[in-house]
Amino acid sequence: MRNQGQFTLGLVIVGLGVVLLLANLFHIDLGVICWPLAFIALGLFFILRPRMIEPGTAVTQKFLGEVERSGQWAVADEEFWYFIADADFDMTQADIPFGETRIRALGFISDIDLRVPKDVGVLVAATAFVSAVDVLGDKEDSFLGPVYRETPNYKQAERKIRLETTSFVNDIKVRQG
Repeated sequence: MRNQGQFTLGLVIVGLGVVLLLANLFHIDLGVICWPLAFIALGLFFILRPRMIEPGTAVTQKFLGEVERSGQWAVADEEFWYFIADADFDMTQADIPFGETRIRALGFISDIDLRVPKDVGVLVAATAFVSAVDVLGDKEDSFLGPVYRETPNYKQAERKIRLETTSFVNDIKVRQG
């Protein structure tokens, strides 16, 4: 599977369908059961998720707010968890390592702007209920589907950024220069 977020979203939707079907068949009041189960599942996610992250990956958690990286900074594998986030990554002066660097964003609503030098390749893998992805003017809007876009130089670039997002609503813009 190209994007684990798409697989996870599919499992959640199938699970929700099974629960709703069983509730209708057996006349179960879901309000009494679902809220406690939702909080238990959310707590387990926060406990177990750090163990599933690759070693060396930084994790940034924000409920609301901005994530801004600009000027001289070292780009590294990083994962962002948020409810609503406005992320601006200006990598034009950043130290981007050779190979592929992965940036993952998991949240409810995300607005991500990414600026990279011309020699850096970018791949965007976005999974959301509603997505608007613009990679160097190549725009795609999606409803209930994944979006995969890459810069023309991605495959041959020595330095690559892989941006993976899983959200309810995504707005992603990638620029070079």
